[in-house]
Amino acid sequence: MSPGELVRQWWDEGDHEALVAACDPAVVWDLTRLDGWSGEPGRRGPDGVRAVLRELEWGPGGTCIACGDTVLVNAHADGTSAVLHRFAGDRIVRLESITDPWDAQLELTGTDPVAVVRAVWTAWEARDMDRVLACFADDVVFDLSHYDAWRWEPRYDGVTSMMRFLAQWMSWWHGYNQQVLDDEPRPRRPAERAPQRRPRRRARRGDRRPGLRGPAGRQDRPLDGVPGARAGAGVDRATAGAR
Repeated sequence: MSPGELVRQWWDEGDHEALVAACDPAVVWDLTRLDGWSGEPGRRGPDGVRAVLRELEWGPGGTCIACGDTVLVNAHADGTSAVLHRFAGDRIVRLESITDPWDAQLELTGTDPVAVVRAVWTAWEARDMDRVLACFADDVVFDLSHYDAWRWEPRYDGVTSMMRFLAQWMSWWHGYNQQVLDDEPRPRRPAERAPQRRPRRRARRGDRRPGLRGPAGRQDRPLDGVPGARAGAGVDRATAGAR
């Protein structure tokens, strides 16, 4: 099993002893960024990990995102704080509890654009909107002017507007799931997503799969809905002006 599959299984089943057994003898659990924690800033070794698991309250495994050798899971009882598990081979060498979603995102992915967008996509699939929105700046722009099938506003500015867009999107497709087909780094707009939608609404001839493009680091520049999985090398004036 992959690290992500193992972590998900441990937390879903509440198998804390399996987690402890996977820890390296020199493992460290960093608690400095866990809101409300007044105990020691860190614990060391498998016994220290066991003590943290005993002293804190836990919920069932929530959103679980794997990126390279690190796995994030929303496991704290507050439903927001995440535990990051860093692996070296098949052993956990570091654990971190982090309350702020954006801080946790940075620890998981850094600012690698493809990693950031993949993590956002996984959070969206889990409908973890707090973690999704934490990755967008307040002045984020979602540009659908390239997507001819879209019937509502061609451009959404800001996080509040993004929420309205998501509600319209879900209503339009009456619920759906998506599969990411690929991603491709590009200069200045380095992450291009190509989701495949499987809508409940009846597909019509000419329906096309949209791609999503995003920038490096935090999503603080336009995301474009672009017809076709690999379309969108050019940008329109509104998008270029918002850079």
